[in-house]
Amino acid sequence: MSLWRIVKIKETYQKLSRNRHVWLRYSLLMSLILLFLSLAIYERSLHSSATIHSLLDKSLWADGQIAGDDYVIKLGKNPRGDGQNISDKRVRYIVYTCDGTYCHGLGDRQRAIVSLYYLSIVTNRKLVINMTQPWPLSDFYEPSETDWTVNEDELKDRSSTYLVCLGKRGNQIKWDSVNFNKMYPQDVVYIMTNHDFYYQLRSNSLYQSKLPIRRKWRAHGEAWKAMMHPTAKLRSALNDELTKIGEVILEEKRVYSETNLSSTNCKAARAHSLGKSMYKEKRLLKQTDVEHSPTQKTQENESRIDVCRFPPPRFQYSVVSLSPIKSLRGYDVINMDLVCAHVRIGRSDTLPQEEYQRNDPDSVGGLWRFLQPYMKAGHHAYLATDSQQVRDQAKLAFGHRMHVSEQEIVHFGKTGLEEDNLRLALTEQLLLSTACSVLVISKSGYSMRAAMLRATLQGDDGLFFFKNGTVREIDAAHLF
Repeated sequence: MSLWRIVKIKETYQKLSRNRHVWLRYSLLMSLILLFLSLAIYERSLHSSATIHSLLDKSLWADGQIAGDDYVIKLGKNPRGDGQNISDKRVRYIVYTCDGTYCHGLGDRQRAIVSLYYLSIVTNRKLVINMTQPWPLSDFYEPSETDWTVNEDELKDRSSTYLVCLGKRGNQIKWDSVNFNKMYPQDVVYIMTNHDFYYQLRSNSLYQSKLPIRRKWRAHGEAWKAMMHPTAKLRSALNDELTKIGEVILEEKRVYSETNLSSTNCKAARAHSLGKSMYKEKRLLKQTDVEHSPTQKTQENESRIDVCRFPPPRFQYSVVSLSPIKSLRGYDVINMDLVCAHVRIGRSDTLPQEEYQRNDPDSVGGLWRFLQPYMKAGHHAYLATDSQQVRDQAKLAFGHRMHVSEQEIVHFGKTGLEEDNLRLALTEQLLLSTACSVLVISKSGYSMRAAMLRATLQGDDGLFFFKNGTVREIDAAHLF
């Protein structure tokens, strides 16, 4: 050290010694400055640590795994970090549940299943369908592209929750904003619902990019086909029904070919084709005049083809043999020149326990007027309805060219039903989707869903809507 520096240090020490109170104040000030600097450096270190952790998290979301509390969570690509693509390696589930309690009618159940299908996609969960009431759905539909079955052991000892979202309670979840996996982090979420929330999921900013932009009819039809394939049992039931219709058409063809249809021979023709027709032309357009008892119904069903009631078809018969019908599989479409209608009445003499009336039975004459030109042109018709009175009126109006089921009508959603009732409901619905050149639907989820699937399979030409006595043409965009 130089002599000059030693002298300077000595002088400084002497000055400070002469004025110790100044030195104390100086020391205190320096201590405060050092304290503030230390705090600033500490806060800076915290920020740097958070940044490091954030970068580390992004790396894990992109490529790796992190340890969870009780298992390893495998992370998918998720730049937002909202948890929507998280799925542990034991897979998490959404379970549609309808296994003993009242969960509404078939149309309600189908729209709920489709909504949960899309929810399973955006939450990266496996969809399971547990519908055993009134009979296992798996007897009539089996998994198609999406496997919705599960071994019950897979759900044991898993964290779970149970959501009931029926009717007004369906609004408890805000589907357009919910972070579903964050709100319900359990491994298994059991849901009982009858709601359609596809569009609400589409408007949710978390899920928009994961759902296709679809019209409602296409969203339903494509999802249903991706999930459900008709079993051999269901398709066989439909083929049996179509075969019955085909047999009548072929018999009609034979009778027309063998009978002289001149007016002088009309009585002979009627006798040849079995029995007198109870049909009255003036009653065709006046539904209110058509009233008869179950006994009369049985008598009328004994009458068959009446060539004097209807002129020969104005077109070549599409049905030339029964072999093509018997070989149909899955969603195969067939052209039988069939005009179909579903009439939902609601509360009536047949179903007095229904909550309200969808259509006035006295208004069905409007449907008969709509069908009349088709029937006179040679078409046959199939009618699905929840009213025995409407069935009877249809047979009285159109005789052998009107086809209806003879099975007892029971509302699908009520408990105590049997396998035959579920089979009939699904068979008639599949018939409406695959075998109708013209389809008239009602305000009913049942026929709405049939029309959506029909539009997916063969387009929406020849689609009509019946309400309050009027029939108007619509396209699939009007289905809801």
